[in-house]
Amino acid sequence: MVWADSAYYSAENEQQLEEKGYESRIISRNKKHLPPWSDKARENTRRSKIRVRVEHVFGFMKNSMQVELVRGIGIVRVSAKLGLINLVYNFCRFEQLNRLGVV
Repeated sequence: MVWADSAYYSAENEQQLEEKGYESRIISRNKKHLPPWSDKARENTRRSKIRVRVEHVFGFMKNSMQVELVRGIGIVRVSAKLGLINLVYNFCRFEQLNRLGVV
């Protein structure tokens, strides 16, 4: 499955994904002109709720942790750096949830 913002929605992109065997989860355009009860509007809402959960993680890493680019010599070093970045994010998220009383 390919999840993406409406900026990537086009008939050409949809066709390329279908040809390569991917299932498109790209948000459709013209959502302002759709009535909220239409199937397309409901599907856009459902897809947005899933996408936003993932984008918050990357937004936190970029804004709070200043991680924009990971450089290293070799896949092992880059994998280790990414693993540490993810670990720090998980610690921050755990602390936040603990402070809110969720955990």
